[in-house]
Amino acid sequence: LIWTTHTAALARKARQCLYHLRQLRKFRVSLRILQCFYSAAVESILSGNITIWFGNCSAQGKKALQRVVRSAERSMRTTLAPPCRTYTPGGADPEPARSWGTPTTPATD
Repeated sequence: LIWTTHTAALARKARQCLYHLRQLRKFRVSLRILQCFYSAAVESILSGNITIWFGNCSAQGKKALQRVVRSAERSMRTTLAPPCRTYTPGGADPEPARSWGTPTTPATD
């Protein structure tokens, strides 16, 4: 499978949301509200099913997605996490989660 059309559509959809982000910035809303809007509108588009398609995405597609994030950073005047940061190969957590009741040291008699 080639994911270029999918990543191009995602980048286009995310860039459309950046217009609203710039309008909010123009109205001088707080950084907290800008971050909430970015998280809800732009980041949710970029991270939707990212574990499925990001590993097979071309370098050009990854670059287009990174341009969207950089554009949002400039609009918000802050730094944001790149889309690849939320992706882990194979969809597995890098470190398995432990439950609260699991002891970390073996029990001794």
